[in-house]
Amino acid sequence: MATARELVREVVTPAGWGAVQRARDPRRPRLGEFLPYLLDDFLPLRGDRQASDDPALLAGVGLMEQRRVVVVGTEKGRGLASSRSRWGMPSAAGYRKAARAAILASRLRLPLISLVDTPGAFPGRQAEEEGQAWAIAQCIMAFLSAPTPTLALVFGEGGSGGAMALTATDLLIMLEGATFSVISPEGCSSILWRDPTLAERAAEALLPGAPACQALGVCHRLLPDPPLEAEAFGRHLGRAILEGLDELSSLPEEVRLARRREVWRRAGDAAQMLLPEGGMQAGAGGWRGEVPSGPVGGSSHLARDLPQR
Repeated sequence: MATARELVREVVTPAGWGAVQRARDPRRPRLGEFLPYLLDDFLPLRGDRQASDDPALLAGVGLMEQRRVVVVGTEKGRGLASSRSRWGMPSAAGYRKAARAAILASRLRLPLISLVDTPGAFPGRQAEEEGQAWAIAQCIMAFLSAPTPTLALVFGEGGSGGAMALTATDLLIMLEGATFSVISPEGCSSILWRDPTLAERAAEALLPGAPACQALGVCHRLLPDPPLEAEAFGRHLGRAILEGLDELSSLPEEVRLARRREVWRRAGDAAQMLLPEGGMQAGAGGWRGEVPSGPVGGSSHLARDLPQR
């Protein structure tokens, strides 16, 4: 029987480097460009209450169709602003600010929305000295513990633990042109082969494209890419977010929290690889589809599929 990854390759195109290039299209709107069309009366939060304010991560409270929500999101910026925000890579201060926003949502009993477009957490020395790994862990814990409905939407890149920290939610939606992976292709090839120019080969093994992520049980729902114009982009995402929040709000809190834990314990488990016609379905144990019969391999397939230099 074909392995899970082989079945995904047959169904999903593009799954590798083509998906990465699509997610990195410079024409894709930045968070700050479409946020005014997504929220009304946005009140930003400043600082992490410990060290500094990170421009790579926005957080605050706003209104969506008269519904008060807490929003966090990564900001890549353009031009000089992109260098100030480190091209959308949050530091430890950024993840502490995101955790602060999640705690605020819990206290005020407001839905928590996360908007993600990041290559990953900032890998600089200063970030490590300020406790980057601990800040990411605290952020994940705050997201998983929030008693209110939580929803994440990846609208560009979803790279490494930097994206995972902001997507541990009840519902993870991805634009069809977005990506989500445990590491960037460049980082993967640098670690495995000490050569970042082999990123294309690494991407073909990582399968970071949104349809592949859904097939592997990581992404719960796909959203067609809207026109790459700020207003259309923001309103398209807004409709999907409100629809998701309506679904989540209809569930009892204890059911929603139990489902959240179960979903993220099983995320990426090859044993629940979805058949192409299965789709993601909301069941008692979480968002999942049909499991193919017969033995299905686990993470060893990734190592098998990685090309040798």
